[in-house]
Amino acid sequence: MDIYENAWTQGKDQLLDKSKREQIIKFCMNIEDLSLKYNTFKEQIDCSEAEIFLSIPSLMILRSVQNQKDSQIHKQLCNRFCPSINFTQLQKEFDKIQGDKKDICSRLEQFIINDDEKIIL
Repeated sequence: MDIYENAWTQGKDQLLDKSKREQIIKFCMNIEDLSLKYNTFKEQIDCSEAEIFLSIPSLMILRSVQNQKDSQIHKQLCNRFCPSINFTQLQKEFDKIQGDKKDICSRLEQFIINDDEKIIL
């Protein structure tokens, strides 16, 4: 019973706050979409590989600057966990990209997911 109460106490703030709940739902939908799109990512999730802890934040930041309808929600979630991210600068850099941004973002996703030499700073 103590385990249940402790888990509920920790999750309650995330689920009862509408904004936080929406961020979590969009995050889960994003992870599900990526796992359907990239088999390697699905395997990383299914096997709980350590790489996902480096890939997921990078993918969320990418989604935050893509100017999609859910970009603001992803940005808010990223800011909750890392308030020092300078999204203004990242957005400026992203906006400078020339060409088919959808294709470029897809390639960036593939790179992030398949990069075997991730660096922790």
